[in-house]
Amino acid sequence: MDEFAGWYQAEGFAIPWSNANAHWQDGAQSCGDSTTVPCGTISTSPNYPITNCVDTAIGTHGLTQEQAIANIKNVLHQNKAEWFSFYLPNDSDWDNFRDFWWNQPETAIWNPDFSSGHTWIDNGGGHAVLCVGYDDTDPNNSYWTILNSWGTTSGRPNGLFRLDMNMDYDNYFVMDGLYYSLYFETLDVTFTTVSPVLEVDPSSLDFGEMGTSSSKIMTFRGYNVGGGTLSGNISDNRDWIAVSLTSFEGNDNTISVTVDTNGLTESLTPYTGTVTVTSNGGTKTVEVSVTVIPTGAVPFPNPVSLSDSILTFWGTSIPYAEIRIYNLAGELVKTLDEIYGASKVSWDGRNEQGNRVARGVYFYTVKDFKGKFVVK
Repeated sequence: MDEFAGWYQAEGFAIPWSNANAHWQDGAQSCGDSTTVPCGTISTSPNYPITNCVDTAIGTHGLTQEQAIANIKNVLHQNKAEWFSFYLPNDSDWDNFRDFWWNQPETAIWNPDFSSGHTWIDNGGGHAVLCVGYDDTDPNNSYWTILNSWGTTSGRPNGLFRLDMNMDYDNYFVMDGLYYSLYFETLDVTFTTVSPVLEVDPSSLDFGEMGTSSSKIMTFRGYNVGGGTLSGNISDNRDWIAVSLTSFEGNDNTISVTVDTNGLTESLTPYTGTVTVTSNGGTKTVEVSVTVIPTGAVPFPNPVSLSDSILTFWGTSIPYAEIRIYNLAGELVKTLDEIYGASKVSWDGRNEQGNRVARGVYFYTVKDFKGKFVVK
């Protein structure tokens, strides 16, 4: 156990079983086999930094049975599991445990007292398991709940067995002297406290071009790249911005941002605003921008001096549209095709022959990419 604790002390962190390849996969391996999962294939992110890790023996030897039981319970009541090792000095004693494990159900109770005082021979050995709880509701059948490392059996779907709480905690074997057979230990671990750290993605939301009196929703993530649990509040600084959450608690949060252009006027200059996330892991901002364009197709400037200026058609109906310009006589003067999906297309005041048109009043029609008139 001290070697186990020393390894974690040196590495400085523990990882959850949910990490890639971190869950227990060596249930079918024997003591002389190597692991089936190379350490390099186990993900170390996320992890829990450790400041200190030492093994501590739980007093069970040379005490009354009641004292030994109380000491074991005391550690379990601290929400700590306990390393339990037992030594069986010969193959016959091991056959007893193997038969119990492979052929008995999880409700059966095993007591190792039968092995106490036996002599150690070459096929003796020890085994370490994990004590995770107990049940003493029946004083005559009280037991420790033990998690084995041998996987599961047909009668043990949880990989557990029950160890008699009323056993002799001073069990021993003989090998050039007397040695205790049963040991309980636990780990005293101090984890480094890691505070939450807020990140947002993306850090800006460009809503692009929107018509007047329209709305659109985009999202961003507010998530924790530190420890603990992230919590905080969300606010915005513009009337035309609304957020789906004003407060949150959790390590990965999706926030919806709605932009509503009602009340905003058309402008070539984008409107900008800010969504602010204030949390126990810091403060981050998400910049919001939108350009409000006219609904339909609007010429500007209007009026315009076509002799030396450019007329621009602008609006939601312009992308992929065909614009036809007519004089007062109804004659076609110029056809403009927007083929790039832009919201603006310009006319230089020239007709189809490339000549400047005369001053006057001109009309236009707009057909969308399906050939439907959207502006007349």
